[in-house]
Amino acid sequence: MSVIQPVDKQKNTTFSRKPLGKLLMEVGLISASQIEIALREQADYGVKIGEIFARHNWIEQRTADFFVEQWPFLVSEKSKKPLAYYF
Repeated sequence: MSVIQPVDKQKNTTFSRKPLGKLLMEVGLISASQIEIALREQADYGVKIGEIFARHNWIEQRTADFFVEQWPFLVSEKSKKPLAYYF
């Protein structure tokens, strides 16, 4: 298993961020009903949605962190690789 390297966040700051739930649903890791449940819990408890997904064991916390911290920069790169390449 490869280790995800930090991305220089100063390098590219002009990207659009999608909500984490939407990103995870687009790549097939989370369902719409799981997002609904997580959003209700987030409203009730004020916890980050990625943490909620991980607490339910729907994804690992490091997967949520990857999509929040790394993915926006990776999709803006010219040479795009399949999602599986990063895992």
